[in-house]
Amino acid sequence: MSIMQSLPIYVAALSRDLKTRVTFGGNDAYCEKLHNEWLVNIPVFDVNNEETCVAAYAYALHESGHVKFTDFDAADHAEKQLPFNQALVRHLSNVFKDTYIERSLSKELKGAFARLSRMRVWLTSQSNFDENEIANKETKDLIVQFMYYQAFSEVGYDAYKSRLVIIENEFRDRTGDAFVDGLKAILVRCRTLSSSLECVELTNDVLVYLKDEIDNQQQQQQKGGSQQQPQQGGNQQQLPQQGGEQNQQNGDDANDDQSGNGKSQSGDDANDDQSGNGQSNAFDNSSSQGDQQSNSNATQSSQNAQAIKDVLDGKAELDETSDAGKALAEKLSNQSKEDVKNGKVNPSDLQDAHRANASNIKEKVMRSDHRYVPMLTQSAEKQTVYVRNRIRNLIAAKQLVHVSRKTSGRRLISTAGTRLATGDSRVFRKKEQVKLTNTAITILLDDSGSMDGERGQVASIATQAIIQALSTVNFVKTSVLTFGSDNANAVYRVKNFDESPYRCVQRLSSHLCSNGCYTPLLQGLWGGLKELSQRQEQRKVMLVITDGAPDNRVACRDLISRIRKSSDCEVFGIGIGDADQLVKPLFGDKFAVSVSNIDNLADEIFKLSEQILIK
Repeated sequence: MSIMQSLPIYVAALSRDLKTRVTFGGNDAYCEKLHNEWLVNIPVFDVNNEETCVAAYAYALHESGHVKFTDFDAADHAEKQLPFNQALVRHLSNVFKDTYIERSLSKELKGAFARLSRMRVWLTSQSNFDENEIANKETKDLIVQFMYYQAFSEVGYDAYKSRLVIIENEFRDRTGDAFVDGLKAILVRCRTLSSSLECVELTNDVLVYLKDEIDNQQQQQQKGGSQQQPQQGGNQQQLPQQGGEQNQQNGDDANDDQSGNGKSQSGDDANDDQSGNGQSNAFDNSSSQGDQQSNSNATQSSQNAQAIKDVLDGKAELDETSDAGKALAEKLSNQSKEDVKNGKVNPSDLQDAHRANASNIKEKVMRSDHRYVPMLTQSAEKQTVYVRNRIRNLIAAKQLVHVSRKTSGRRLISTAGTRLATGDSRVFRKKEQVKLTNTAITILLDDSGSMDGERGQVASIATQAIIQALSTVNFVKTSVLTFGSDNANAVYRVKNFDESPYRCVQRLSSHLCSNGCYTPLLQGLWGGLKELSQRQEQRKVMLVITDGAPDNRVACRDLISRIRKSSDCEVFGIGIGDADQLVKPLFGDKFAVSVSNIDNLADEIFKLSEQILIK
């Protein structure tokens, strides 16, 4: 399914499920709050660009997730209370909020994780990551990068895991296992975040941990220095003592020489001196190596402490692609402008899209009016009896019980013995009834000025007759909307899926009293898509009752064609009046009937009902 076939339904579903107004049109991607309503806009673009399609779906989903799950005011207030660099606080808090809202979306909406995973693959491809440069990366930047990759790896995104291994190995070599393991133990909480305030709390805990680590690194540095100082002082005190002993020994040797024993004693002393000197050199070498190691550890601790301090001071590099919403908005806006420049986008899409899409359509409930209820009820009932009986017979024939032979069951067939003798084990009767597909039908009733008078009456009777005829079919649910009443961007609800035919006729009576002017079928189609996108039935059918003279005929025909290519929704038309030359070319000969007057209404309704119900 292409993006142009599925995006309208996708946008409508987001608008409904996430309480967000999602539109597509213009050149800019943005998310903003207008009064009490959030608006997410996707710019038009070349739908043949797969990468941009991925970004468009993900941007609408990601930003709608923030609107649904993020408490912006509470989080903003809490972030400002943290005693750390605010740029760093916002960066980490945004990362954690992204993990929270995307994990929540994945739990609540089927297919969300797959779309978000593709988005994350794209984002990682846009980030400045060079495996060969990791060893040369400054520690302060490595710390921030590690936290980002670790957070998204914790919530299951494979796109980050291979890079995380490389970053973590280098990170451990520089800072030690204890520091990295402690940081990971805090970041594992990304898996269980359940509110925006918890995201800010996690941000605070991470930064407090970093601050404490500075003290820890400084203590290690001081410890290394204190171990080094006593060693050097001891050697300095020992050297004079060794010199004094040697002078005293030389004096004794001199006396011994005078007494005649000097030669032997001198030889022994020479051996002793050689042995003593050897031990002294070995000790000095060992001490030198230990000093070097202490110096190295102290230096590394000092560097780590400084790197962490630089992070807390906001001196580390913050990857711009870590903000998914900002990165995707920039990507979509730039691509849209480039596609328009290169002629890959129809300029009319830029003008019309913002006016005609599912989330821009305002829904109003048509008021009840009893003036024409008796006339509508009586006229519709005459047509309904004929249509209902034929539909009932049609469904009964389709659902005839089929008897087949099976190898297991409760009842044997009459020729079971003969068949067993011939080796045929299929001797049990099996009754099977054909199950027809659950279907949701939305009727779109043209309420424009051209449908005034007799056409309006025929259209209303046709609508009520269909509703009443289908009310007894247990696998069908129906709703009715009108378009063109008084506002080009409004549809009026005549009946929802759970209301009775009687409620419908009351509002249809009001429909006959209205004075429409436009024929905004394009907006009506979007309203129908929005309506049907909320249904769980396997089949979704839109039935348009009109005289076939919409305001934007080309755009309507294009949208109907796009909807048809989708397996989610079918579109049929009922032409009122002399509509063969208008309605059938708009919907297609196979998908439309024409009702020239009330006399042929029942026959035409049944033809269409047969096509809709028995597929």
